[in-house]
Amino acid sequence: MHTCSGLKNCYHPRMKRAASFMGRRGLAAIRTTLSIGVLSAFVACAGVAVEARADQYLDRVNGIYANVKTDKRSDVVMLPLLAKMDAPAKVIDESDDLLLISPDQGAWAEVVKWLDGPNQKALIDGLFKVTEGKDFQDSMVFAQPYGAEGVSPEMIQARMYSELGDPPLLAAVEIQYLPAMKRMHKLAQLEAIRRSSGGDVLGGLEVLARLAFFGRQMAERPMMQEVVVGYTMMWQAMERMRDIAYEDFRGNKALRQQAQLSKLPDFVNKIEDERGVFSLDRMPFPLGNRAAADQLVSMVMNGEGAPNPGTFATTMARIGAGGRPLRLFGEAGRWDSLAKSHAPGSVTSLNIKLTYDDWAARWRFDPFDPRMLQPFYFANLDRGRFAVVDAVTPDMGELYLLRQFVRTQIVGTRHALAVLAFGYVNRGMWPPQLSSVRPDFIKALTADPYNPNRARGQQPPMEFFVPVRDTQGSPHTMTVFVPTGENFQAPLREDTFVLYSTGPDGGKNRAERIQNTWNLVRDTDVLMWPPVSSLWRQHLRDRGGLK
Repeated sequence: MHTCSGLKNCYHPRMKRAASFMGRRGLAAIRTTLSIGVLSAFVACAGVAVEARADQYLDRVNGIYANVKTDKRSDVVMLPLLAKMDAPAKVIDESDDLLLISPDQGAWAEVVKWLDGPNQKALIDGLFKVTEGKDFQDSMVFAQPYGAEGVSPEMIQARMYSELGDPPLLAAVEIQYLPAMKRMHKLAQLEAIRRSSGGDVLGGLEVLARLAFFGRQMAERPMMQEVVVGYTMMWQAMERMRDIAYEDFRGNKALRQQAQLSKLPDFVNKIEDERGVFSLDRMPFPLGNRAAADQLVSMVMNGEGAPNPGTFATTMARIGAGGRPLRLFGEAGRWDSLAKSHAPGSVTSLNIKLTYDDWAARWRFDPFDPRMLQPFYFANLDRGRFAVVDAVTPDMGELYLLRQFVRTQIVGTRHALAVLAFGYVNRGMWPPQLSSVRPDFIKALTADPYNPNRARGQQPPMEFFVPVRDTQGSPHTMTVFVPTGENFQAPLREDTFVLYSTGPDGGKNRAERIQNTWNLVRDTDVLMWPPVSSLWRQHLRDRGGLK
């Protein structure tokens, strides 16, 4: 049985491994939770009795990538390039509203300077390299394991890995490459704008398709925070595709040139959402957070199933402190109090199982399955009695809303570009109905993911109309709500078309009130064309608010 006579004499296999690791890679490579204070060091020592059990949960997550060959790993290509990426100018780095950046702004010269840097060019080339697959079967995989083991010293020093601390704890994971990845997201969007504003609109669309494809790889990761980043890349890339196509449509119409227009239908069909690389139905439910919760219970409960006085408060404090040492002791006191009323380990584990089994089972349900109307098990979890579960379990029900929104963005982008191609080929004449774009400009129409009218096997497409032509001779005016909390009026005439989804409320509201969100907002629609970002930018220009 292991005993500790003070921290100086604390020695166990994890510490032995850390010592060996230090000798091989140097102190600069060691980034563990020991750095946040003596309390975490105590956790490392006191947790020895349960460490062997805890490791199996890390193996469960990392085992997903055990058989991925090196030449199929996108992480070994992208992470070194992300590490070398130059920091952009402050005006770019601090821009929260990426959709409003455009070449007519004063900061565009700084954008171009950043884009022209060799490290940024190499990163865009790398993005293309890791997204060459034609379908999900031959696609590359972002397969870096969690933790320092199996990661090169260079990537550890560059903070391009997932830190788990010591002992390794999935619930305390710090995914250190995500900030650089979000910056790369900006880089790709700005490169797409640069190419399209220079006349290569199809080239700009291709950059965004690659960004969305890489987002798909991240959305297949086991941890929810990576999944959210991946989905965000996908939907914002789709929004930007429509945006740059619309800006070109209102401007030089470079996409109308035969060299680009002839290739547009192939591009539209490449982002096909049911069988291609953007097939969201093939994506698994992320399993990492469940393993993190199971691992945590194994570490903080003793053999009798009660909170372990040696590990419960200190381990939970480590998670609650979030890497801030000054919060450790306050958090430890709070969890010490919670231990008195916490449910036993066996019941806690059962509730983890019920929570995640419910989410995972419904992941394969049709969105309109009546069972989806029932609250998730997690919604009724006793947050006090199962405080450990609550502390480390994100509300993964949000992924269902986000996935449906991303699916809608993919469908809407394909259909909007197909209608645009029809108009270009037919000299400004829009199709009489949405189905007219098939099969010349799109192989098949896809149902509106939000439209609930599926009786007798119906697959209702998105709503389409042309203002004036289809609105009794009157222009169409919509009220658009944007994330800033403002709203504005957008009048439209017959020189453009309107393509919209019913949105989460499932109702056809004639695109009179627009709010592009995955949350339920009654009596609003989700607009695909004209893009909301384009309308908002034009509104700001008109009132002199975009500089």
